[in-house]
Amino acid sequence: MTTQESQARAFFKNLNNTNQKLYEYIFRFFGYGNLDGKYWFVGIEESGGKSTEEVNERVELWHTRGKNITEDLNEYHKELKCDTSAFENYLGANAGSIQTTWEQLIRLILSYQNNKSIERPDILNYQKTELGRIDKDTCLLELLPLPDSRNSGWIYNKYNYDECLNDKNLYVENIIQYRIQKIKELIKCKKPKFVVFYIMSYFNSSYGKYICSVFESGFKPKYISSSDSPIYIGTLNNTTLFVSYHPTAHNNKKKIFNNSKNDYFVEIGKILQG
Repeated sequence: MTTQESQARAFFKNLNNTNQKLYEYIFRFFGYGNLDGKYWFVGIEESGGKSTEEVNERVELWHTRGKNITEDLNEYHKELKCDTSAFENYLGANAGSIQTTWEQLIRLILSYQNNKSIERPDILNYQKTELGRIDKDTCLLELLPLPDSRNSGWIYNKYNYDECLNDKNLYVENIIQYRIQKIKELIKCKKPKFVVFYIMSYFNSSYGKYICSVFESGFKPKYISSSDSPIYIGTLNNTTLFVSYHPTAHNNKKKIFNNSKNDYFVEIGKILQG
């Protein structure tokens, strides 16, 4: 057991005693898709968690389905009852909407694959049939384990989980190092073609130095034509590591996306071609 894992488990030990299932979820669930896939994406945290009922259902479903490191994005959301919106709007056979974050991740993949035309039907089809599927080419991981709906506030301090979840900042401080280290181990083991960390807000914070030290890659800044702000490129063995802005990022002080964010993610796809 690594130092980071020991420290994290010590911090969450009371949760282990009072809510074993949530404790396991925090340490063992990392996201959706195929760990043997070529294209990995790492975000900060999954959206959701609007109520204690929804969180509990997500945790229970994860246990029922076998406590896997990653789940099938489509099949998992198909079984959720508290929040049916993701499956009905974005993932089901009759879904007709494109999710704003997934749209740009898909655009990046299609650009990397050298698709000459990336139109709405192409993105919608990929979203419904390929993205985050357990037998396809993508893997969607999260730095933080608990779903968080920021519009609803940090709900975990309102229910009887444990004091370790009362304060989001403390929760982040005590779990993020373990999660980053675990993601590094997974990358070294599985060797995807590339990993895009769309976590620039964290990379530019105090966590950035830790992320760089874990990967020991010497992330190098690179300015691209579609942004006034740099992206960062590193390597881990033969896997390219890439730090970008989140598809929904905005910054009033400095323009992030020149022209269109579509161009930003298309350009990243081209850069990843090597």
